[in-house]
Amino acid sequence: MRIGIDARPLISESPSGIGIYLLEILRNLERNENTTYILYTNEPIRNQDPVLTGFEKRVVHGKIGTFTICFGLDKALKADKIDEFWGTEHMLPLFAHGVKKVLTVHDLALLINPKWGSRKNAIMQNIFCRLSCKRADKIIAVSEATKKDIVSLLSIDANRITAILNGGGYGKYITPSNEECKKIKKRFEIEAGPFFAYTGNIEPRKNIVTILKAFEIA
Repeated sequence: MRIGIDARPLISESPSGIGIYLLEILRNLERNENTTYILYTNEPIRNQDPVLTGFEKRVVHGKIGTFTICFGLDKALKADKIDEFWGTEHMLPLFAHGVKKVLTVHDLALLINPKWGSRKNAIMQNIFCRLSCKRADKIIAVSEATKKDIVSLLSIDANRITAILNGGGYGKYITPSNEECKKIKKRFEIEAGPFFAYTGNIEPRKNIVTILKAFEIA
């Protein structure tokens, strides 16, 4: 079995949400001599996590990653004799014949409200995520809510979708030491009184303004 994986979330040296999601799955994949995994990107992978040394890598150059995945991988997948392809970030090769396709959908936020992200990303998701979902043999939704959105917004048969919730992640990402907590509290002058901590991208779809309003009320 030869499996191709969309590894664009690992292009960055410091991965964000989907990159961490992908790293943790790669870290826990059951490896055997009968299965080969190949990571596909449109730029060289800059992430230095040791787990990546055990995977083959292919760079199919293209300025826009979505276009590369959707339209630029056909020849590479055929040359590598890929049996299955996993789209980790809402997109799939649209014309790769003879290849089984699995797609992870993290959310459909920009279909629900395009103003929650950039105009370009909203258009990309509305067109290419929609097409990818229709062409996928199996869809992984990271929550039951996302599964319901895929069914209602994209008219996809629920039997093709499996909700697999995200795990807790690798310890170094989620458990700061007591000493680190003390330094953070001192730095931001929150050693006394209530506070909350947010880690993530600063963008409208994260609904941070509502969190701040709720915190003020509480």
